[in-house]
Amino acid sequence: MDLLNYIKCLNRKERYYVMKNAVSDMNVLKSDFKIGLERAIGISIPKRGIYVAIDYHLDFLATALYLYRMNAKLNKNKGSFIVKSSIKTLESVFPNCAMGGLMDEHAINTGKQDDSDIIIVFKRDDDYHIILVEAKCDTKWNQKQLIYKMERITILYNFIKDNDLNVKLYFTTYSPKMLDKFDFTTRYSFPSFLLGAKYDDNTLRPAWFEMEIKHPLFKATRQDGFKSSPQKSKDDLYRNFKVEKV
Repeated sequence: MDLLNYIKCLNRKERYYVMKNAVSDMNVLKSDFKIGLERAIGISIPKRGIYVAIDYHLDFLATALYLYRMNAKLNKNKGSFIVKSSIKTLESVFPNCAMGGLMDEHAINTGKQDDSDIIIVFKRDDDYHIILVEAKCDTKWNQKQLIYKMERITILYNFIKDNDLNVKLYFTTYSPKMLDKFDFTTRYSFPSFLLGAKYDDNTLRPAWFEMEIKHPLFKATRQDGFKSSPQKSKDDLYRNFKVEKV
């Protein structure tokens, strides 16, 4: 199996299969989205032959890269992959499998629910191209959360580089407004594709392209309180909803 098949087989997200069965073609990007994405990351994306998934777990991707690295074969009789690996290699990649060992912060698989909001994968010539998109709609960008996600992607990148895999990673943010001015100085040395753009003062930032929302957005906020009663019993409780434009 090739890397793209590993990535497909490891996707167990219900919403992906709901969307795949509900829309006419989930693996064709809309023109405006495709143009904005291409400008953000600096490559052209094929119109056909791509794989698109939403909320794809980074542990799924880590496992796919590991299976590809180990040239894992599918045992059709048992319905599982056969991977021949040393305990040392297994512990460094999947710390949860370690025999009594502690979690290795540099392992590519963490057992957590971290995901990429959108993942786009395709093969061109001999290379696999994996585009990871981090999106925000109404909520604000969180510096700590974004840097953590970039650190996890850096670990995947280092695994690809250390094992000389024919895989290229790309990363961009996607939201109605560009992310605020953040300091991306961390313990990690981020690869250039994670900081592929600049703020106005020339400091580095992740790439970004605009999410278009053609209708106003509103949020409903529950407001609980008590009537003017000293007892504050449940009979005096009132509940209102405030709906306002964001």
